[in-house]
Amino acid sequence: MEKKYDILFFIAHMGKGGSQRVTSNLLNYWADKNKRICLITLIRDKPDAFKLRKEIDRIIFDNKPSTSILKNITKALENKYNLVPNHQSLKSREKLNRNLKYDYFKKNLKRCILIPFYILLKLNKYLYRHIGVKLAQIIIGKFNISDDLILKYCSKIYFLLFIGDYRRIRRIRNLVANTEHQCVISFLGATNIKTIIACCGIKNSKIIISERNDPNRQKLDEPWEFLRRKLYKYSDVVTANSYGAIDALKNFVPEKKLAYVPNPLTFDIECDLECHKRKIILSVGRLVEQKAIDLLINAFSKIHKKLPDWKVYIIGDGPLKIELEELSKSLCLEDKVSFFGYKKNLTPYFRMASIYSLTSKFEGTPNALLEAMCFGMPAVVNNSSPGPLELIKHGYNGLIFENDNISDLADNIYNLAINDKKRLLMGERHRDLIQNYKIDKVAGIWESLIY
Repeated sequence: MEKKYDILFFIAHMGKGGSQRVTSNLLNYWADKNKRICLITLIRDKPDAFKLRKEIDRIIFDNKPSTSILKNITKALENKYNLVPNHQSLKSREKLNRNLKYDYFKKNLKRCILIPFYILLKLNKYLYRHIGVKLAQIIIGKFNISDDLILKYCSKIYFLLFIGDYRRIRRIRNLVANTEHQCVISFLGATNIKTIIACCGIKNSKIIISERNDPNRQKLDEPWEFLRRKLYKYSDVVTANSYGAIDALKNFVPEKKLAYVPNPLTFDIECDLECHKRKIILSVGRLVEQKAIDLLINAFSKIHKKLPDWKVYIIGDGPLKIELEELSKSLCLEDKVSFFGYKKNLTPYFRMASIYSLTSKFEGTPNALLEAMCFGMPAVVNNSSPGPLELIKHGYNGLIFENDNISDLADNIYNLAINDKKRLLMGERHRDLIQNYKIDKVAGIWESLIY
């Protein structure tokens, strides 16, 4: 590749997600400023959710690594022999052990055990098919395997799977080595690690990686979690979008390499206080366990009779959509809680809603919360991770509830809903807090790290 770039930007995909929104906002801003950008995505089968300027060059890696192939095969084996439940209810998930160190391995133990037996099946499907599955069932059902043993051996198995991703790493290396550029930027954990490995030993290539969540709360699948702690320190700069994440990264990255870079806002920074507000509580995010939308639904069920004119709007798609819809029906909230799916344009919903709800169990800096603040909307947020607490001060521009405390969430929502003047005053107070999130300021921070 002969073209010279200011930035080679790596991310897994440009599908739906907060990191992808930040990527598109930054790259489009830089393209408008005549920066030469090449965006490289590592996954082909995720359609783009955000538009990019035509001036941005785009490369999509189309090879499928061995990890994906092997995981698909083992998942098929699980389903065929009914070795792993296909579905867990919200209630059963609440009972799971929350010890993050072992949580991933416990939930995926059976899959890990099946991997070597797939190799036996592949060698001779007639001879080893019955033996392989039978042995897996014996190990799963008969042996009392400790957490320490799971951690020890499953890490090794998944490290072998990681080796199968060498083709992507090799392509990243070839691209970086053979392309003239000022800087390499990578977003998100596994992609960051692949980029660091790929760029090892390449001279005159500045590597900036970005952690988009709180590492203390969001653990990566193995071997990526282990490698994150071992390899992040070999990049030139590690950024994070919250001071809480910066503090967590200090445990395995030299402090001099860390930089706080907030998420950029593209909305008009002046709070839109004149928009027509209705009695709506708004929640925006993927319908996954992390976002804890069930807390909002359960909390609203406690107060909806005292707030007969209020409704809940939920924007987003995800694997828990059906469960959450069923939960709202079981609580007789079908007419009160509405699910709108994924929306590219959130402005109409921000303009009409009066309260923003952020129930996530962990976040970096939530884009949707920043955008809600631009529309003068007070927020009720979870106290479980530090990122949102850098934006919302209890009693000043929003309210903070205790994690997993449905009654506390319900009380906070009710207190805002019944007090129009309080909501308006809190919304006005966003004006000063969000000035530092203007996209020109945020892009300037990035540029100070690049050049």
